[in-house]
Amino acid sequence: MAWLRDFYNRRKNPWVGLLLVLVLGPFGFLYHSWKTFLLVLFVIGPLWIIFLHGTALDLVKNQWAHYTALVLLAAVAWLQIRGKNQART
Repeated sequence: MAWLRDFYNRRKNPWVGLLLVLVLGPFGFLYHSWKTFLLVLFVIGPLWIIFLHGTALDLVKNQWAHYTALVLLAAVAWLQIRGKNQART
């Protein structure tokens, strides 16, 4: 499992993280952090669906809400990777 630790400890490109989240959704967070992936998949996603059901940001009824969520998640991934890279220097 040393290869996995080495993968998560190396410096990553924030633009790759942004594109992966846009294309793969929460699974794109695996590029950056498996902990963030689990948080998004099992906590933030279900809470979004539960609390915003019946509103303009309802992920079940409104197709554009999915794209809004993906853009927000991609921005978070980009900022997290960029911040982590700047903290190392």
